[in-house]
Amino acid sequence: MPINEQTDAVIMYLNELVAIDREAIQALVGARVPCSIDLARHPTVQVGAMEGVFVVGPLGVLNGFFGVIGSGPRCGWGAIAAVFDQGELIRFERTDNVPDVAAGDVAPPC
Repeated sequence: MPINEQTDAVIMYLNELVAIDREAIQALVGARVPCSIDLARHPTVQVGAMEGVFVVGPLGVLNGFFGVIGSGPRCGWGAIAAVFDQGELIRFERTDNVPDVAAGDVAPPC
C-alpha cells in the first residue's frame, strides 16, 4: 500500500499533541492490546507479539491506514515513526526520514 498523501498532516497533528501533553501521548503510543490472528495478518496494520500473544497499539493501527514502506531496509514498516530519546517520546516523523536503526531493529525484507 503506498504511503497516504495525508501522512505529513497527521504527523504535524501528532506533534502538536506531543507539545501539549507529552506524557499522555507517550502512554497512549506505548499501549498494546491483544488482537486476533486475523488482525495480525492484515497487510498494513503493524502488529507485534508479546509472550506468544499478538498485540496492537494505536500507532500500528494508524500505520495500517497511512501505508507501509514498499522497498528497502524498512520494507513493510509503517509510514509514521515515534522518535524517542532515552525512553522519552520526542516527536513523530515519517519513518523514511528517521536515521538508520540498529541492525536488530531492521524488518525482514518484503
